[in-house]
Amino acid sequence: MQEEIDKIIAWAAKWKMKVNADKTKSMVISSSSSDRKWDPQLTTDSKPIDQVQLYKFLGVTINSDLRFRSHVETIVDRCRKRNRVLKCMASKDWGNSLETQRTIYLQYTRPALEYNSPSWSPWTSDAARKSLQRVQNDALRAVVGLTARTPIDFVHLEANVEPLKDRFGKNNLLLREKYKRLSANDERRKLLEKKASVRLKTRKGLRHAISETPDTLLQYKVEEIKPPLPPWRSTGLLFDAVELAKKKEQYTTEELRTMAEEKVGKIESEVIIYTDGSTDGDQNRGGAGVYIRDRRTGNEITRSFAAGEICSSYAAESVALLRALEWLEENSPETATICTDSMSIHEALANDNWKDAQDWVRKVKEKSYVLTVKITITILWIPSHCGCEGNEIADQLASEGTKLDQTDIPITHAIAQARVRKRKWSVSHARAKDIYRERRKPKYDEEKEWPRAVRSLYARLRTGHAKELKEYRYVIEIEDDPFCI
Repeated sequence: MQEEIDKIIAWAAKWKMKVNADKTKSMVISSSSSDRKWDPQLTTDSKPIDQVQLYKFLGVTINSDLRFRSHVETIVDRCRKRNRVLKCMASKDWGNSLETQRTIYLQYTRPALEYNSPSWSPWTSDAARKSLQRVQNDALRAVVGLTARTPIDFVHLEANVEPLKDRFGKNNLLLREKYKRLSANDERRKLLEKKASVRLKTRKGLRHAISETPDTLLQYKVEEIKPPLPPWRSTGLLFDAVELAKKKEQYTTEELRTMAEEKVGKIESEVIIYTDGSTDGDQNRGGAGVYIRDRRTGNEITRSFAAGEICSSYAAESVALLRALEWLEENSPETATICTDSMSIHEALANDNWKDAQDWVRKVKEKSYVLTVKITITILWIPSHCGCEGNEIADQLASEGTKLDQTDIPITHAIAQARVRKRKWSVSHARAKDIYRERRKPKYDEEKEWPRAVRSLYARLRTGHAKELKEYRYVIEIEDDPFCI
């Protein structure tokens, strides 16, 4: 260790820098108390380096035994103070709406509770995690206006906020999804994939915490995360659209079909390509369809492609557009128009934001950089499901693509993150499970217009913990019996 410190000192001296010995500390990390007391007697520029049992690094307080007790205590103290602010803004009968209180908690208190959680939460004890959960419980009661006796499952469901244990688990998986897409030479990926035995039974660290989490995302192919595209490069694509004077929903299907066909009828390109993407409601088994009309030869070409076992509609549309560009690269017309019914893809490419890191859109842009040098390509937006012949054929081809083998199609980082985040937490309370079933929040659309006093009362009645119920008054011992008659 001293040799490595000397190397750092020599490197700093070479580049006219000086290491601050007073701010340099050493720490022996071990589960053994006798090991932690050992002083390695390290020095920097002949000055002894102080040994510490506690050190704050990048906002995380590290204990030499890696139990993170001090860090948890600091978080609890800080967030209790923030909860007092939340409580001052509303009670059961007055104050901010549930949505406002919830937003304050999610943006002001919870970030402090979960800051950098993958680095420390797997090492903490059950008692430490429970102390953090109590802070969240206290905040959520201020959000929804429930009593202290309300079962915790009801508190989470009424606020639509998952327990911290589930939240920490998701943060671990999100970090894993990022690390597994790093370069094979990246130390973080090597650390994630390293095989190591576990001596401790109760504390295992991040790598082992996520390896024990059942997860279907591990079964799929992934691709390395790429750096942002050069901001000075342009796709070179041209853009056009069926102009709508009002919202699409205000037109009849026949009106939309007529406008779309009139627009397509004016296309003078040598090749017209219709693209579409498809996926089920749960974002599984994506498919892409490409229908090509080659006016040079009079041929009509149909293609179906798999878009990924886990895939969003946006990604499936992007895959279809990429396959269309690949066909243009192989067949080299002078002009081409690609018709898509995805306004989001059309806008993303038109805006050409170099920070857009969606994997499939990135590939579309990279392909367009090459093709638009020799081919004039126009992306035309047309309304969906309006009976336009070419679009309907592409839609059918996309549906056929969902039935193809998805094995070799990589799962993008964005859809993997979305899949992790959408996971529902489990509910154990019998009455809460019976009332909410598969939902994890109240019917906010119906209740958000109610005054806070009404919403709070309704929530307490729903949980069975309201003083208006004689059974509950009996439970808290202000009635002699629980019967209404």
